Amino acid sequence: MDKKTTNKNIIYSFLILFLFFTFLQSANAQNKTKIKADEKFYKKEYYTAYNLYKRSLKKTESKNDKFEIYMLMGDCYKYMRNPKEAIKHYKKALKGNNNLADIIYSYAQMLIMEMKYDLAIEQFNTLLTINPGDKKAIEGIETCKLVQDWVNNPTQYVIDNMKPLNSKMDDYCPTLNARKDYNEIIFTSTRQEATGKKINGISGVENADLFEASMDRKGIWGEPTKFDTLVNTYDDDGAGILNDKANELYFTCCKNVKNKQVGCQIFKSAKKGGYWDKAEIIPIVGDSISIGQPSLTEDENTLYFSSRELGGIGGADIWKVTKTDGGWGVPENMGSQINSEYDELFPFIRNDGVLFFSSDRQPSIGGLDIFKAYKDKNDSMIVENMKYPINSHADDFGIVFKGTKEDGLFSSGRKGSVGGIDIYSFVIPPLQFTLSGLAKDEDNGQFLAGVAIKLIGSDGRAYKDTTNIEEGKYSFELKPNTEYIYIASLEGYFNYKGKISTDSLERSQIIATDIVMSSVAKTIELPNIEYDFGSAKLRDSSKIALDILVETLNDNPTITIELLSHSDMVGPDSTNMKLSQQRAQSVVDYLISKNIDQNRLSPKGCGESTPKVINDEFAKKYPFLTAGTILNPEFIEKLLDEKQKEICNQLNRRTEFKVLSTSYTPKNIKLTN
Repeated sequence: MDKKTTNKNIIYSFLILFLFFTFLQSANAQNKTKIKADEKFYKKEYYTAYNLYKRSLKKTESKNDKFEIYMLMGDCYKYMRNPKEAIKHYKKALKGNNNLADIIYSYAQMLIMEMKYDLAIEQFNTLLTINPGDKKAIEGIETCKLVQDWVNNPTQYVIDNMKPLNSKMDDYCPTLNARKDYNEIIFTSTRQEATGKKINGISGVENADLFEASMDRKGIWGEPTKFDTLVNTYDDDGAGILNDKANELYFTCCKNVKNKQVGCQIFKSAKKGGYWDKAEIIPIVGDSISIGQPSLTEDENTLYFSSRELGGIGGADIWKVTKTDGGWGVPENMGSQINSEYDELFPFIRNDGVLFFSSDRQPSIGGLDIFKAYKDKNDSMIVENMKYPINSHADDFGIVFKGTKEDGLFSSGRKGSVGGIDIYSFVIPPLQFTLSGLAKDEDNGQFLAGVAIKLIGSDGRAYKDTTNIEEGKYSFELKPNTEYIYIASLEGYFNYKGKISTDSLERSQIIATDIVMSSVAKTIELPNIEYDFGSAKLRDSSKIALDILVETLNDNPTITIELLSHSDMVGPDSTNMKLSQQRAQSVVDYLISKNIDQNRLSPKGCGESTPKVINDEFAKKYPFLTAGTILNPEFIEKLLDEKQKEICNQLNRRTEFKVLSTSYTPKNIKLTN
């Protein structure tokens, strides 16, 4: 197995905290190479174990034994985070009959990491036929369906590969210098400049070191250089965290003695006079127990870390330990609200007390996902997957934040990385809203140039724009959590008023809204103006439409109008004329009651003198009518259907208004809200 295929696996130099015990098995049942491979496997030295399994495969004659070795080789690749190779070996192992349930579940997990959701669901369903009601299989199916929705509906985070910091090898677990406005970074890398040249038995790559880099005034990151030689060793060094004062660095060191992994511990180096002291071990647990991946609270009194050897709930658990007068207290497991039967790793405690960590628990997009844990208003712990794009189908871990901002860095082995694992930035950018569109003529749809638009916000600020000549375009930038009214005006047209609010909008967006303006030259029918039979008294239902007219008059304070009331052709002309005049006056009286100046209003009863002319809208609504039809007595009398006659009479009974003047001088101009 070449080094390139193992670059993805470096995580396990820090997330597998080793178990050391002797694994013995009869040499009569297995060849010596297989026994040695098993020993390395159970010590979590997957790279070494894989190569031994590969050698033992050639010495194995039994088909069942070969199927088992294929399964174990697949497991090695799974733990080394190489799903593509793991899938190849699991396929071979599935040809046998042993350990089918375990193989199928691992196979499905790797398919998810390769984004092959449909195939993964097939495997989970197969698992359910073997073990009906299998919890992990049910969760796996639900996860496959959920993940596709997450990818199709990403969160607000914007991520970017930190290419100036990344190499062709693995770069991960960044920590930022708060004292330098987060413009200095320390991170872990297996790049060629690293001190340790020994091949790690877990990951198959050379040991890692800590590196540092700084950003200049132009915002450009400098070339990363190896961190202080008093901190870096020939062993695996990394997963560091700076305190907020940037004068103490906590990190993980995994020792290798005589080519054997002897465990990981948390070390601390202090900065004095501009120089880092030699790192010293933090005495939290005995040196026979592996711990790592530290994170420090803002007050520096509590240290979070991960370990699988202290006991606990699942595989690796998140723990915390608090300072005492004599040093550090007794480690405390974070409990079942945080830890699960899976692995919980790489904790980071943000300054506001929110805990972030990585886990392969469900639901997960694939591999390790980053989770967020916080307490709600009822003091209950809520644990949430940070979803896509923070999480991907590969391993995502080692997240850090700039203070309490939604801004920081994390590590990921996702596709498109420069190396196996890269450092990525993330941020939720400020919400940006744009109100834009076209101004058009209501009748012909033509673009209107020179429309003056005024935008008034609930924050008290006002803005102006004018539509351009070519396309009648307008545009405004809006603020979050603000309500707006916009008024558009153009000579020869009614003012147009619209409302928009960004109060409930959670994502940046362009709000496309066209302004459709009506000419003042045409007569406009007021819909749903109704009276009792033979009466000029307005029904309450009519007042809704008239209130809209009130708003129009308030928004167009310089116009005067004529109210036109039309009757049907039933009854004497004189009676219809008198009634229509009274009805027109009723409308005027109502408008006056709403503080519309009577000098702007002129009532006119038209009786049955002006029958309605059918337009396209009414022709579509009533199929027996065609556009251009005049509803005069001759037309109505020719209709054989009484219902159709009544419809025509109803259409003739209408109230309209037309603009008489646009030069009225108002006493007070008031725009309605």
